[in-house]
Amino acid sequence: LAVRDVKKGNEAVAKIQSHSGYEGTEVWSLDLADFASVEAFANRFKASGERLDILISNAGVNTRQWSNTKDGFESTLQVNHLSNMLLISLLLPVMQDTAKTHTVQPRIVVVASEVHAWTSYDQRSACDPISALNDPSRSSIKDRYPVSKLLNVFMTRQFATRMKAKFPDVSIHCLNPGFCKTAFSREFTGLIGIGFGIFALMIARTSEQGARTLVHAAVHEDLDLERGPGGRYWSECSENAPTLTACSSDLASRVWEESASILVRAVPRSRQTLYA
Repeated sequence: LAVRDVKKGNEAVAKIQSHSGYEGTEVWSLDLADFASVEAFANRFKASGERLDILISNAGVNTRQWSNTKDGFESTLQVNHLSNMLLISLLLPVMQDTAKTHTVQPRIVVVASEVHAWTSYDQRSACDPISALNDPSRSSIKDRYPVSKLLNVFMTRQFATRMKAKFPDVSIHCLNPGFCKTAFSREFTGLIGIGFGIFALMIARTSEQGARTLVHAAVHEDLDLERGPGGRYWSECSENAPTLTACSSDLASRVWEESASILVRAVPRSRQTLYA
């Protein structure tokens, strides 16, 4: 388990052991609001010599307050998009090595959301659509979470296209877990928090129900490379079509190029994957 809060991670491990009897779960520190932490985590995993069959990219934040990380990026933009992209890029070589050594098809699962359809991404016409999101005078925090989920879909589809030659045995997909009853929106306070809580009680599914699509995307044979290309979008344990905006190859490519440029400046060795 890669976690920002090690104490909560250990509590999760205790629950796993209690429910399943499995005692092999480990907690490793990872702060997606810090590029150095992402690189350190990837270095630690590579040094461990462990195989990596499945990577579930499920970390994210949902806030209505603008704040910057130590790296100088709006927190939702870095945590939900940039650092997930960086982590995947740094672990892809390990996954390809796993494929060759064990004759398997490792899989990356990116947790996006149906809310990627709730934004028009007003910065899409800018020549720098990522930098525009990092400028409070050019963007708003109000729709930042839906935008970040749209970026997740873009990233997934671009990775699927760009990594075919260098990482042919690894697949990547994204999914929508649905609206779940979790502490994910704990920063919502006041009337917004009360309204959100009531709405969640009325229609939200349990976290276990939401996790079903994660598990399906991680292990089901429907997502094998023989069954179709990478980059597909899954919801309710079945393949679905993302929005037309999410299918824009031109916009996705521009988002990728600018994001990759940012990440290569932060962690130069990510170039070997991001520009594979």
